[in-house]
Amino acid sequence: MSILKNTIMAFVMVLLMSGYALAEYGRVPVNTIDPAIIEIDEGEFLGTAPDGATELMDENGEIFRLDSLYGKPLILLLSYYRCDGVCPVVADDLKRALEGTTGTLAGLGGFERGKDYSVLSLSFDSLDDISKIKMFKKHAGVGDEGWRLAIFKDPEKIQDFTRSLGYKFFWSERDRTFIHPNVLVFLSPEGRVTRYLYGSAMDSSNIKIALAEAGFGKEGRSAKRELSDIFLIACYSYNYKEGRFTPNYPLFIASGSLVAGFGFTIFGIVYFKRKKRRR
Repeated sequence: MSILKNTIMAFVMVLLMSGYALAEYGRVPVNTIDPAIIEIDEGEFLGTAPDGATELMDENGEIFRLDSLYGKPLILLLSYYRCDGVCPVVADDLKRALEGTTGTLAGLGGFERGKDYSVLSLSFDSLDDISKIKMFKKHAGVGDEGWRLAIFKDPEKIQDFTRSLGYKFFWSERDRTFIHPNVLVFLSPEGRVTRYLYGSAMDSSNIKIALAEAGFGKEGRSAKRELSDIFLIACYSYNYKEGRFTPNYPLFIASGSLVAGFGFTIFGIVYFKRKKRRR
């Protein structure tokens, strides 16, 4: 009887321990990472310029300087090529969004990649190499005309470069991944930061406005394109809280009031002139 009792007790203990183990295995760890630690202080870094002499290397082993891409607006996407999660998805989202910039927005002409602007995917992972670039390029399906993928020629330059942009990242040992912001950094033709656009705002309209903003004042642009850019920048304002461009409603209201006031003035002048003639 005691043998049977001990056997039953042992069986119950095994069930209890198994249940505890399953509960622990299925428990989702609480994410204690504060997003504020990777937040970019836009007020501090807008208008700054990264080191244009920074040497980079593409998938063919070709060495080039960052400032060799200047002369037109540049979209910089910092990520890492060993990433098998969000990074290739963000790159693919960007590719799809850029396809929309060749269309029209508010009846205006589009932007052609390679001609009107360039894109640079740049890894901040010191372990990435040429083979990783090729793997990422194939997996994400990016890197065609006007879009280069690169790593730093000297990995020791990574920290100084990213800090100059206010870009923060760190390795999470628990998650075995880099924690970093998914953000597009827009550089002017002279290499200065003009805008940060985060993943949630990575749509064609926002990108198109940011490109117009980055390229405004570029030498050699036609008067029509410059006028279009002015229209884009004036009619849309950047919403820092939402991280995207929104219609500049106060401008529309003010413009409407101005037009209405001008119309009433003209109407008044014409009306009184006709009334005077009748006399």
